[in-house]
Amino acid sequence: MNTSSGATKRPAAAAKTGAAGAAAKAGAAAKAGTSLAAHKPDASLFLKHRADDSPVVVNRAVANELRHAADDAIKQILTDDFKFVESHSIVDTQLGLGYLSALLSVGGAVYSYLIPFHESKTVLVTCLLTYMAVSAVLMAYNWLVRSDIMFVGSRRDPSGLDPEVHLVIRHGFDRYSHMYPLRFQLSKGRLPRQSSSSSSSPATTEIKLNKSFGDWFDVDGQLVAERLYADVVDAIASDRLHVE
Repeated sequence: MNTSSGATKRPAAAAKTGAAGAAAKAGAAAKAGTSLAAHKPDASLFLKHRADDSPVVVNRAVANELRHAADDAIKQILTDDFKFVESHSIVDTQLGLGYLSALLSVGGAVYSYLIPFHESKTVLVTCLLTYMAVSAVLMAYNWLVRSDIMFVGSRRDPSGLDPEVHLVIRHGFDRYSHMYPLRFQLSKGRLPRQSSSSSSSPATTEIKLNKSFGDWFDVDGQLVAERLYADVVDAIASDRLHVE
């Protein structure tokens, strides 16, 4: 009787353990697949917004129009569906330097107009030299920092368990080529270096996406949002950072 009772309990315990293991595996699989499941076309805010808005149509013969339209759509995908918050620090710095140089030039011109030249020449020369210096700084900033950066953003984990995810997108735009190479630099807990001369560090995962503008725009120059969405989602999901 005791042997029979023990034999009966062991299969029941084994079945219970097996069920618990299956449930744990299912939970892990569900967590690993969250990033892809959350970005099915039916659930995409980006595609819903594009469906409600007017179609984006550009001149296929003008590479800059193609680039800007693609950039705007990629940024919208990242903010709408991947919940990245775009950083505008680079643009703000550019605007600040530009406004400062314009203020110096206008201020010097107005001052020299109101005050006789022999009295205002010191201020005028000072404004001119400062304007040249600020303009040089702006050129250097555009060359060394802004350079090939298309997007800078970050995303916080809603649960607070995972570190913040940072993303920098760099482009290899060539106005004479139909290809548009992009590099997605993803890192956790730290922002990738934004200098144009830097390569991705060991802590940064770099994903390359090299597509033709013809893959994202039809013969009439209209943006095919579904194709662009699929390429961006596939690229970021391949990193397995589980951004969602």
